[in-house]
Amino acid sequence: LAFRAAEAALREAENVLNIPVLPEFDDPSQGLYAADPDLVPGLAWTNLDSRQSSTDLHAIPSRPRYVIEELPLVDGSADILFPDESVPPERFYRISSRGTGGTDSTVAILQSTYKR
Repeated sequence: LAFRAAEAALREAENVLNIPVLPEFDDPSQGLYAADPDLVPGLAWTNLDSRQSSTDLHAIPSRPRYVIEELPLVDGSADILFPDESVPPERFYRISSRGTGGTDSTVAILQSTYKR
């Protein structure tokens, strides 16, 4: 159940990254951060540092939570470039989600990397 909850939060975060204009990644209460390798181990997974999923899963007492980190720009690649075109930068995001199972003491944490 914990894995299923964390997976649901991961998918919801990916949907956030599909919106046309992304918000600034500087709002911990919304789970939006600039890249930080020490972020996940230091999270309390509360309303102050992560976003609660809107997904309501039956048999799971606590809704899953997630954070999204905006990673540094990476030089892009393209299949075909014309001489006057530059390679567009590619943006990557690291999503971390936390779900609980039948009790809050059963926890699963998942991460994925999303390219936009």
